[in-house]
Amino acid sequence: MKLSCNVAEVQRSLVPNVSILTIDCSGGVSVKMDIHDEVNTVDKGDRILFTISKEVPKFEEGRDFVASGYVIKFKEEGDRRKMIVSLWGFVVIIESRNPDVFKEFRPMDKVYVKIAKL
Repeated sequence: MKLSCNVAEVQRSLVPNVSILTIDCSGGVSVKMDIHDEVNTVDKGDRILFTISKEVPKFEEGRDFVASGYVIKFKEEGDRRKMIVSLWGFVVIIESRNPDVFKEFRPMDKVYVKIAKL
């Protein structure tokens, strides 16, 4: 899954040195994720390409954020479906009204999350 997105908000977490990114993407997809400040490569207002895949994505070292983790579960909330991913303790929540967005993923799939500035 590759999505063109905008970083809508960067908030401080209660956990020291951790931020919470709110990302709005094409196709009505939204992402909320924890990220350690030392590896965060984006700021509020940045245009990004958000990728989640089962294969290691191509990336530019020192420029792009890439991390591996696992799909933990899917959750239904009203007309929206959420996919929860753990990047070794850092949580990524991807949300959409379109369930087809998640069709290639299953619980416990190993995945890679990439964030690249456009």
